[in-house]
Amino acid sequence: AEQYVASDAAWVNMLSLQAGLSAQPTSISEPGGPVTYSVSLTNDGNVPVTLNTLTTDRFGDLLSPGNPKVASATNTCLPKPSLPILPANGGSFQCSFVAHVEGQPSDFITTLTATGKYKYKIDGNDIEVDVEAMANASVTITDVPASMTLTLGADPPFINPPSRQVTFSVRVENTSGADTITITEMTDQFVGNLDGRGTCDLPVANLPPGFSYQCEFSAVVSGTIGQQKSRIITVNAVDDDLLPGNLSVNGIVTVGITDQPTQYAYMPNINEVTAKRTS
Repeated sequence: AEQYVASDAAWVNMLSLQAGLSAQPTSISEPGGPVTYSVSLTNDGNVPVTLNTLTTDRFGDLLSPGNPKVASATNTCLPKPSLPILPANGGSFQCSFVAHVEGQPSDFITTLTATGKYKYKIDGNDIEVDVEAMANASVTITDVPASMTLTLGADPPFINPPSRQVTFSVRVENTSGADTITITEMTDQFVGNLDGRGTCDLPVANLPPGFSYQCEFSAVVSGTIGQQKSRIITVNAVDDDLLPGNLSVNGIVTVGITDQPTQYAYMPNINEVTAKRTS
C-alpha cells in the first residue's frame, strides 16, 4: 500500500490595538480649568500597525495642529512629521495633551477613539486592514456653593411722627464664584410679595456672578418719637446647577422716629447680609 502525506502551513495576521486614557487632575472645581490627558496605545498583534486617526468626542482631532480645543504647544500627539508605526507584539505609543474642562457639577467623561491600519499584498494587490480601540477618562467637576448678598436701604432713614411714606431699596448681588442665579421671590414682612410693587419685577433670571439686581418700593411707616420701626425683607433664589440648589437671605431695615426736622441729606440706613446655597 502507498501512503500519501500532505502538509500545509498558514500564517494568520492578527490585529489587536489597545488604548488607554487618563486625566490629571481627576477632580476640578466648577466652572472648570485645564486638565492634562495622557494617551497610551499598544499593538498586541503580530503585525506592525500605523496610527491612522486619534480623536476624542470632547476635544476633536488630536492629530490636527489646527484643533481650536487643544493648543499645539501642549499636544505631543501631533505627527512628527509622520504618524507613528507601532511595532508588532507589544509596540507602543504614548502622548499627552492639555484641554479645558468646564461644565456644571458632574462627571465629565471623555472618550478616545484610535484607529490603525496594516497594509500587505495578496497576488500583487495592496490590501489594507483597519483596527480600532477606545478608552474613557473621567474628571469630576465639583460644586462650588452659590452665594448672594442682600443690601437694604430706607429713604429717609428718619421720619417725624405720626407717619410718612418711606422708599425702601433692595439690592441683591450674586457673589457666587461660578453659578448664575435666578431670584425667584422677594418678600417684605408687612406688605408681602414684592413682585409688581414699585420697580420690583420677579423673577430675575440668569443673574451672572458679580452682577446685582436692585429695585425699590414704598410703604407708610408710623410711630411715636424714639421708636425704631424695623421690617424684615427676605429674598429667595436658585442656582444653575444640574440639580439646582436653593439660596435664601433676609435682612432688617430700620426707620427711626424723631422730633428733629426730617433730614434730606443723609447716608442710607444699610444692612447687608450674605447667603450661601443650601442643597
